[in-house]
Amino acid sequence: MLESFKLAKVLTCHVEGCGGPVKPEIVFFGEALPDGFMDHFMTILQADLVLVIGTALAVSPFNSVIHMNKKAKKVLINRENTKHYYDFTKNL
Repeated sequence: MLESFKLAKVLTCHVEGCGGPVKPEIVFFGEALPDGFMDHFMTILQADLVLVIGTALAVSPFNSVIHMNKKAKKVLINRENTKHYYDFTKNL
């Protein structure tokens, strides 16, 4: 897999009869979210703590997570700055 990446080569499925490209288990911009996502997403309203990991909060619906539950404590873990600075001390 690493060699394919270094060579900028598309990974392909090695299962017999497949041979198609391998797609990571992520949702690309513009793709539909998995079935049932919004049902699980709404459980945020019942949370005491919301962990937001690996998003710059630039794309919906994730950019609304921090505003959905005003009572919950929030922790943002991200390697880069968010698109818009959000003061997590507000609404505590």
